[in-house]
Amino acid sequence: MRYLHTMVRVRDLNESLDFYCNKLGLVESNRGVAIFAKAFLGIPAQQAAKNTRPLMPAAAPAVL
Repeated sequence: MRYLHTMVRVRDLNESLDFYCNKLGLVESNRGVAIFAKAFLGIPAQQAAKNTRPLMPAAAPAVL
């Protein structure tokens, strides 16, 4: 199964970042500010390199 993305609304961004980054091992990749503060988290680059697979399997060549 491939995990794409999700959104979680939290009351305390710093407390939530502590949990997701320091306890679950995610890393913050970007932070944005709009109406609400946003933080984008992902898996560490080393782990991402191990887990990369194409989204779609390679198509078989067409036979004419």
